[in-house]
Amino acid sequence: MNRNKIIIWTALLAVTTIGGVMLWKSFKATKGAPATYQYMAPKVVECIVVEKSDISRRKTFSGVLKSSDSISLVSENHGRIEKINCKQGDFVKKGQLLFQMDSTKAMAELQEAKATLKVCKIDYDRKKNLHRKKAMALSELEKSEGSFLQACGRLKKAQADYTSTIITAPFDGQIGLFSLSIGTHVSPNQELARLISFRPLVVEFQVPESDRNDIKEGQTIDVLSELLDELPVSATITAINPYSDPITHTVQVKGTLSQESSKLRDGAFAHVTMTLGEAHDCIVVPQEAVIREGDFDYVYKLSDGRASKVEVSIGYHDGSRVQIESGLEPGETLIIDPVEELADGMPVKPVSEPTDTLAKSTANQRQGS
Repeated sequence: MNRNKIIIWTALLAVTTIGGVMLWKSFKATKGAPATYQYMAPKVVECIVVEKSDISRRKTFSGVLKSSDSISLVSENHGRIEKINCKQGDFVKKGQLLFQMDSTKAMAELQEAKATLKVCKIDYDRKKNLHRKKAMALSELEKSEGSFLQACGRLKKAQADYTSTIITAPFDGQIGLFSLSIGTHVSPNQELARLISFRPLVVEFQVPESDRNDIKEGQTIDVLSELLDELPVSATITAINPYSDPITHTVQVKGTLSQESSKLRDGAFAHVTMTLGEAHDCIVVPQEAVIREGDFDYVYKLSDGRASKVEVSIGYHDGSRVQIESGLEPGETLIIDPVEELADGMPVKPVSEPTDTLAKSTANQRQGS
């Protein structure tokens, strides 16, 4: 009887020991993992190996294309249009006659002024000779000199009035639309037409005050207009406003396009893209791998078959990639998709063996060859 009890107790002790060992192993395997994920099947994720690269911070601003020269052609005096030597939309050359006002009155005044000056000059020269011979008082000579100088002034004014009846192009450009005809009476300072030069075009845009120190004159920018069905046009920053707008807190910037295009027009909307900084030999990851929560940024690393949430500091970004200043080290495995469905400690399984960008590029080149 005693022998049977001993056998029974020995068997119970063995079963208890084996069960304890199995329970300890199970606990060790799940230690550190949230209870929620202990029995969850691993989620399939895409991963890459963290590596270093170069990145530039690029930003796009809204701008407006403007002609380098744009003026209103106006009449300086009352008058009637006698001749129109251009058509709407014409391309004209510098010095080309555009509008001729009625110059009958101006011509008559010019001829009269020339005749008056001629008489005054003869009188002045004669009295100078008489004064030199002591045959005329100085006061008479000064009076004649005054008349001569007044005649010179009237001649200059008459010449200016006559010249103002001839309106020429001050530079090469294109004539805008106008509604004038021969015989139309115009008033002083009335716009006859607008002349626009497209050589070269400039682009004007505004940048935030925070970006002011990252731009400089001579810097190259890319300009893309909706009028173009091609690559952006290169331009150079030629002027930066020395002060900021107190309301918008932006700085006005002007750039000159390096090439011409018949498709571009004054006043057209444009996108201006420029580099505001560069970083070399730094950790760069795809932008979709970074999660923004409040004021903090996070990524998920692959650690012992689980997703490990790590806070990171962000540097430059170029639209598709992000610089990581702290939180990641080269060689670590980063989960890039689907990060929105992950949680810290969740079991995951890479869809394939993670490789770095260089390795992928090399593999693609070998496949292509």
